[in-house]
Amino acid sequence: MKQFKHSLDGFRFWRRRVGTRLMLAFFMLLCPPTFAQDEADTLSQAEAVQRLRDLHEVLLNCAVDPGEREDSRARDLAERAIAFLGGHEALAIPQSRHSTGRFVIAGAIVGPWTNIAANPGRAYTLIELDEDARIEEWIDGDAGWELGTDDEVTRFEGRDLADRMRSSRFQLLRDLLSADRLCVEEPVEGADPSQVRLRGSFADGMTELNSVFRITLEEATGKPVDVHMLLSTDQDPTYLVGQLDDYREVDGIFYPHLISVRLGHFELFRIEIDQIEHDVDVSDDMFHPQR
Repeated sequence: MKQFKHSLDGFRFWRRRVGTRLMLAFFMLLCPPTFAQDEADTLSQAEAVQRLRDLHEVLLNCAVDPGEREDSRARDLAERAIAFLGGHEALAIPQSRHSTGRFVIAGAIVGPWTNIAANPGRAYTLIELDEDARIEEWIDGDAGWELGTDDEVTRFEGRDLADRMRSSRFQLLRDLLSADRLCVEEPVEGADPSQVRLRGSFADGMTELNSVFRITLEEATGKPVDVHMLLSTDQDPTYLVGQLDDYREVDGIFYPHLISVRLGHFELFRIEIDQIEHDVDVSDDMFHPQR
């Protein structure tokens, strides 16, 4: 348990530094300190920003036409994926989502997980592993708060808030597939030939790690298989990977109900979702700490 508590401390450090989450806080939770070195120790802010800008260009250097920033095939594949998820019209109807399930670490430590997300830019997440391991976060669209390891609620704002709101988008998969720039990535040796990977970025996030991503699709159906969010630009780019499985239909929209978050071959945690409901009445107080 002592090692687990250190991991929670590491997660909170990493989340402040990177602000990367997956699927309405599926990337919100745990990352040991060794996976999130603070590059500010070795790089000036200007150097770190320039490295990220350079990485944007490297990741989005499409081979189809050196003069183009986008591969038109990527847009066709993205539209296929949106159709798999339910289509633009269905995805636009819900204005909030209430999800419940289980949060699992190392296949053994299990606790209830709750996430509420609502337009515009509001979110609440609660994970209770035991009385000493509780993760809670509130975002009301203008400010955010988190429950710290000292059982104190602290406020975050500015760029930290913008980072978290970006990766807490209500329909994150749809928004990734509608990003400002998308390209088809060249397949690597040994890759599943039935799958294709897109890479992309949001133009308004050129200085933010979580504005660079990859998303893998089943080419024939458009089914999203996994999402890679940029974690570090140190040496080779490092991605946190969310594997998506067990898709089920909810009000005409298909959601993954099993999300395994990995770094390399190591599973950091997974979320097993039992229920998703749309447009449940939720008080505005839910998005503010009541303490």
